[in-house]
Amino acid sequence: MTISLVHPSRGRAVKARATASKWISKMSDDNDVEYILSIDHDDPQKGLYYQWFSIARISIAHNSNVVQAMNAGALLSIGQIIVCISDDFEPPSHWDKLIIDNYEWWKDIAIRVNDTITKEEDLILTLPILSRSLYNKLGYIYHPDFSGMWADNDLAEQCKSMGALINRFDLVFPHNHWVNGKAVKDSTYNRHNTTESWNIGTKVIEERRKQRI
Repeated sequence: MTISLVHPSRGRAVKARATASKWISKMSDDNDVEYILSIDHDDPQKGLYYQWFSIARISIAHNSNVVQAMNAGALLSIGQIIVCISDDFEPPSHWDKLIIDNYEWWKDIAIRVNDTITKEEDLILTLPILSRSLYNKLGYIYHPDFSGMWADNDLAEQCKSMGALINRFDLVFPHNHWVNGKAVKDSTYNRHNTTESWNIGTKVIEERRKQRI
């Protein structure tokens, strides 16, 4: 089975390379992976990304936020399963087998794993893992009306409303984020976590919740 790893990144070439190495090295030998790096046309480290990611298919687009970057990368994907990562996620050994086993991936499926930050009762997909069927039905990873904040909440809520969300909180994929002291709050975090993005997301998700009722 082929898995598409979609990895948006900005201004973090060193960190992104280390992340890519972890995800590829911790796969089993049972599946194939296509690595898709999604970067912005104005990224100041664009040259380093091209130099270090010779194994990857690279999406370069006029993205203005992480939602656009994630969706642009996913457009290039061809795998039966799409796993959407970021620079600060770490996989367990044989992560591909852990998410593939026991599921019929030709159906509409989204797997919710334990990111070590959100609680089990929280409805959020910080590490989207979607079947090709579900992705094609949605037409996006994150709804394009979002600029960042609340997009992962909306994805989880939408998948649940479609009967596609599967909770696997026993699968641990650590999120090494600044909120839990595992990373420094750099310019990329600051670009994503803004009051404007929060306000946009709040308005969009409220409207989409009304549509789901």
